[in-house]
Amino acid sequence: IQNHGSCPGLRMPARAKNCAIKISSRLLHQPTKEFMISSKKFCDKLVKLAKAKHYKKFFEEHKLNSKKQWKMINNLLNRKLKKHDPIQLADDEGNTLSTNAQVAQKFNNYFSNIAQNIKNQICSRRNFDPGGFDKFLSTPCPNTLYLTPTSPQEVEKIISSLKNKATLD
Repeated sequence: IQNHGSCPGLRMPARAKNCAIKISSRLLHQPTKEFMISSKKFCDKLVKLAKAKHYKKFFEEHKLNSKKQWKMINNLLNRKLKKHDPIQLADDEGNTLSTNAQVAQKFNNYFSNIAQNIKNQICSRRNFDPGGFDKFLSTPCPNTLYLTPTSPQEVEKIISSLKNKATLD
């Protein structure tokens, strides 16, 4: 039986199981099937109770630390952090961009020039007929949206009432 390092409370049930097997083999030379089954059930119950106690204690101790809670949950679900390969991106000429700086620059260029590129595409059309709203909105919405005027003081008051904490604690 393995010693569960993340669960010190499991050492005792593991010892109890080993002890039960030793005692049964000494007393009966060949343990009966019923005794082994009942011993296994007993030990499994002890292990289950020890795990429940351990995890309850852990989550109580770290109830205000969501980062540690999620770390434990992911550990219990055998989720390992994945190591990602470096990003590789092909530019317009087919060259591979592999450094973070090159990839970041490519994205910056794309998103900072997108408005101008769309404007150029629209201006270069020979036949410009966008049509009316009825081309893409078959039935207009009869409802309206009205936003009441607000003041900087009202916005500041609302922002001040928000909790000042990071999402990761």
